[in-house]
Amino acid sequence: MLKAYELINNKILNGKVSEYPQFVTDFCVFNNALKNFLTDTDKIIALKSLSIYHRFIDFETEIFQYSSAIVKKEFSHFMMDQTTSEEITLLQKYVVEFGYWLSHFEFNIASLRYYYENDINKMEDRSM
Repeated sequence: MLKAYELINNKILNGKVSEYPQFVTDFCVFNNALKNFLTDTDKIIALKSLSIYHRFIDFETEIFQYSSAIVKKEFSHFMMDQTTSEEITLLQKYVVEFGYWLSHFEFNIASLRYYYENDINKMEDRSM
């Protein structure tokens, strides 16, 4: 998931969004990577206890619906040749928003790790 995010985020940062069909394709790859991450981690109770995890689920649904609408449009000559700059701008906004949520997710995971390590150390000190 992070690799797909970094690829599309770097395109935005380097101003390489002008090729609309490729950007939409990269966004769909990013969306699929996020969906796979959520599917692969849906049994991890510690992650599911985080509110940010549930925000990822809602976010993935939202971006899937939007990007699907772009991909399903009728095109006159080439794949995604009717994609507008407004649609690309909103896709970029979604990528930036994901970066924001990702930083919160990483912080929450670091906090979980800290508390789990403290609990483990307390148990070891008491020789349980």
